Amino acid sequence: MKKLFLVLLLLLAPLSSMGALLNVDTDYQVTEVKPDERVFGIALVGDNPDETQNDVYFGDDSKCFREIHLRNGTLKEYRVTVDRFLKLLKKGARVRVKGGRDWDGSIHAYQVRLKTYE
Repeated sequence: MKKLFLVLLLLLAPLSSMGALLNVDTDYQVTEVKPDERVFGIALVGDNPDETQNDVYFGDDSKCFREIHLRNGTLKEYRVTVDRFLKLLKKGARVRVKGGRDWDGSIHAYQVRLKTYE
């Protein structure tokens, strides 16, 4: 039984390496924006905002939102295109990224939310 399990594990291992290693759902701060490449750099909130820890890439399945938190406690949310999202992003902005982390540490974004406060 153990041998069968090991054989199945070895056969399926190459298939799993093609997908994301780890799913993330975390708040980050933006360190840089590269709109021509459809990429932006991130660092954990509280870490050095001048040092990119990982890059976030968009795919055809990526969904982007702009959240506007108002002083009275209400939240407005708008769905935006990837291009519009990248135009709204600025260094130091707070984003929530849901996606899959690849072998190189980059993140393929499934859903990203830009948090703004007014």
